[in-house]
Amino acid sequence: MHVHFIITGNQAVPIINSYWAMIKKKGLKAERVILFYHQRNLQIAEKLKKIILTINKEYGVSSEVSIVLVPEDEIPKMKEVLGREIQEYQSKKATCSFNITGGSKLLALALIQTINEIEELQVDAIYYLFLKNRNYFNILYSLIPPEFQDLVVMGKGLT
Repeated sequence: MHVHFIITGNQAVPIINSYWAMIKKKGLKAERVILFYHQRNLQIAEKLKKIILTINKEYGVSSEVSIVLVPEDEIPKMKEVLGREIQEYQSKKATCSFNITGGSKLLALALIQTINEIEELQVDAIYYLFLKNRNYFNILYSLIPPEFQDLVVMGKGLT
């Protein structure tokens, strides 16, 4: 089983673009997608869930998508929630990938610290979609010329 974890933030488009890029460029086919969000971003997380399910359907990917509330601005509490979710799938021998394109820097930091602290975690990759030209900010992935975006992969990646 492969589980893909995504941190969300105030903007939906960067997360949609990075998820789309992972499917198109890396062949992501996660059986489970977990969206981590802060309470103030609940509407964005719910919107992202619907969009991810639509993208999955278009690419023939069958994933369950869920959203998980993460406390805001307190790294120890963030790490507790993140760790509990990640370890649940680690106990099932799932491989995990992570998308840090969206979300706050504080949440990304908490996630990376949590990943580093979990022993024997099978991390496939950590992904970040780097936009090389800010003129394309909030433009959908398919409308951005490939030379202006770079899917950064930390780890072995899916392909």
